[in-house]
Amino acid sequence: MNFGKGMATKQRVEIVMAKLQEKAQAQVKQMVGQIIGDDELMQEGKEQQQKANQGEEQPKANERAQTVERKTSDRAASQEQSRDAAGRKGPVLE
Repeated sequence: MNFGKGMATKQRVEIVMAKLQEKAQAQVKQMVGQIIGDDELMQEGKEQQQKANQGEEQPKANERAQTVERKTSDRAASQEQSRDAAGRKGPVLE
């Protein structure tokens, strides 16, 4: 079911907020680990932050690919519309 652009935007915002929360938790773990001298907690925070940063690259790449695909298909459709029955490009001036 497609709910239009509003639904996609809402989902994107939720994903971004989840990533920010993940990064914030990772930073807190690192800081608390540093304050109490717990190297294991610091390492866990670093790993969590790296994981959050890696997970952010894939959606961006997918979004770029979809944008390019849409632009390419739109361009192809407009080129098809600009041809007349004889296969000539552009408007026919008679």
